[in-house]
Amino acid sequence: MKNQGNSNQFEARLEAYFKLSKSVALKQVSNAKTILPVGAAVFGALSAMDAQIVYSGIQNVPVNIPINFNQASININGAGGLDFEIQNNVVAGVAFIQANEMGAGDFALNGFVGNLVGNYAYPFANAAGFIIGAGGPWVNGVGDANTLADNHPNEAQYPNTNWETDGMTRFIGFRGVLGGGTKYGWIRLTRNTHTNWTIVDWAYNSTNNQQILAGQTTSGTADLSLTMSSNNGTPATGAVVTFTLTVSNAGPDAATNASVKNIVPSGLTYVTSSQTGPGTYDQSSPSGTGLRWNSLTIPSGGSVTLTFQATVVAASGNISNFAQVQSSDQSDPDSTPGNK
Repeated sequence: MKNQGNSNQFEARLEAYFKLSKSVALKQVSNAKTILPVGAAVFGALSAMDAQIVYSGIQNVPVNIPINFNQASININGAGGLDFEIQNNVVAGVAFIQANEMGAGDFALNGFVGNLVGNYAYPFANAAGFIIGAGGPWVNGVGDANTLADNHPNEAQYPNTNWETDGMTRFIGFRGVLGGGTKYGWIRLTRNTHTNWTIVDWAYNSTNNQQILAGQTTSGTADLSLTMSSNNGTPATGAVVTFTLTVSNAGPDAATNASVKNIVPSGLTYVTSSQTGPGTYDQSSPSGTGLRWNSLTIPSGGSVTLTFQATVVAASGNISNFAQVQSSDQSDPDSTPGNK
């Protein structure tokens, strides 16, 4: 910053650059920094872990349950006991095929994607690619009454048509608590006959509160980079500066549930409600936990543009404004979101 006589006006040279590593010195990695010479700012960032899909591999567990209380069970996370079962529950001559959580397992299932009629929950037969996450809809029947199919002659009495076609292969979406956090996952089932099924395979997202797609077996790869610019390289005290963040995805996969954070540093005051761009916003603590853009989807080869405004309140010195990609469902091959 240059002082001009006794006035509070100043000139500032704007320098925008990428944080580079020695091994990838020309790589735009997933953070960016803009310096306005009006005040110093030192701050940290929350740590984040890339989403990780835990996949069972093809198991083809046979489920031959012709008699009342016959059942077949699986251990979803491979530790701590059995977590999920399919059971034949015969009531008044009607064979209800039920999908149940199991109390002995350490993966405590507490919901299935489906619909609820009375006390009976009917898990959906989801197609590949269905989003399994917080939006559900989530149901869990009273007394493990999560009915896949029944052989009652009156369909109107038990309106669960989701899993009543022999030969069909679809996905159950499940939700549960493991290691103290909520996880989402899927189980692929094939209905051979009413009392003969196959549990083909299953997977879950090991990152708390992160969605998974039905049939997804890997987290995928999305090569994200972030650049930042400002519309004013010579701001005066009291000037409103617009910052533009561009997040690009070099692929090969689309980035889902990506989030970006920018902590507004000392010397700048955030202009309320000035955030723009796709996704959802969090401006509850601009200079504390930072401005957030959440739930971003960035196609392979595409980009998103995010902006916000801040008023210059510093009279002199340098301000460093820093932003970074905080998280993504996919792994990044040459940088780690949330590591600064």
